[in-house]
Amino acid sequence: MNSCAACHSKLPQGSFVGAKSHGWKGSVHEMRGVTCDKCHGGNPNAANKADAHKGVLGSSNPNSKVYYRNIPSTCGKCHGAEEFKFKQSVHYRRLEAIGNGPDCVTCHGSMKTILLTPDDMAAVCARCHNSTGALSALAYIPRYAKAVVLSLREGSALVSADEKLYPSGEGFRGGSRLE
Repeated sequence: MNSCAACHSKLPQGSFVGAKSHGWKGSVHEMRGVTCDKCHGGNPNAANKADAHKGVLGSSNPNSKVYYRNIPSTCGKCHGAEEFKFKQSVHYRRLEAIGNGPDCVTCHGSMKTILLTPDDMAAVCARCHNSTGALSALAYIPRYAKAVVLSLREGSALVSADEKLYPSGEGFRGGSRLE
């Protein structure tokens, strides 16, 4: 365990930084060896607090890797395809232009990454896309987003079933049955 996780895991879970570090424990990031310093900076090998925190900037600092406008490129260092697609979106253009729009953390969390359920996706979208807000003309978006998540899950389930039925790769994905 690096010094970031060793020290921060001792903080109370109710504290902001404590809750975040406890959320990292057991996450896909922990399982893949992605430690705090990869996104927050600092020196995980330092023996004291001052040296460990050198270069760490708070999330409200525009120069921080975890400042809301910088999150797409920070996440994109490992998730390049997702960053590429996100940077083509209306949400990214809005985030860049006026600083108001979702980023990766909005839908996936930060330390303990999540995949939203279809209902959760609709609820997240409804924060802005609702019948009473500035984006009332787009109040249908939460329903569409829910349908997209449902479709993605169904497609993933079909691929998984195909792989189980045809472990040798001769199934649908292998293409031989359709040719």
